[in-house]
Amino acid sequence: MNTSQQVDRDVAELTLLATNAKNDPEILTSLEPLGYTAEKLDEGLVIASAVQQKQQEIQQRYGEKYAASDVLTEKRDAAEVEYRRIAGLAERIFTNDRFAYNTLALDWKKTSPYSVWLSRRLQFFNNSLANDTIKTKLAEHGITEAMLQNGLTLVNAVETARSEREQKRGRAQQATYERNILARDMRSYYRDLKTVSRIALKDKPQYLERLGIVVK
Repeated sequence: MNTSQQVDRDVAELTLLATNAKNDPEILTSLEPLGYTAEKLDEGLVIASAVQQKQQEIQQRYGEKYAASDVLTEKRDAAEVEYRRIAGLAERIFTNDRFAYNTLALDWKKTSPYSVWLSRRLQFFNNSLANDTIKTKLAEHGITEAMLQNGLTLVNAVETARSEREQKRGRAQQATYERNILARDMRSYYRDLKTVSRIALKDKPQYLERLGIVVK
């Protein structure tokens, strides 16, 4: 398993085992003939440290992703409020104008996935700004070009926020992937060291206890 809690426990277990084995002369003397010198034990500590650092990076990356998600929600809510205010009036203005109604995608009350949400709102503001007849009609009812441009800016800001959120999501996932590879190597090292320790110290259970190895 690669949950953060499990990885933290694995880091702690390897750190305890390798540190105590390296710092206890009698234990180290027993392990050296089996290949676990002080330098070899340092390798395990380096792996454990790298995993711990990657754990911290993951926390940071997911924090950034959650913050970006909050920004996205805020931007989308702001854009939706402005869109519904203007599109609601436009729907009444163009109820009997099939061309304008379809050009502006005024079936805006329907719920939809994000891609459709974005497409309809961009279609509304872009086409409102591009069509002089529609723009003039909207202006007659108090919807100015500046208001339409502001609405478009708000919608574009949503897409920018979503792109930033996805970038941060990707970074968090990449950090998790890298952590999982390191954790796999760490567990392999730990299993080997633990096995060797049991062999080297089979007649010295008190030493095994110092290494965090339970003796049954």
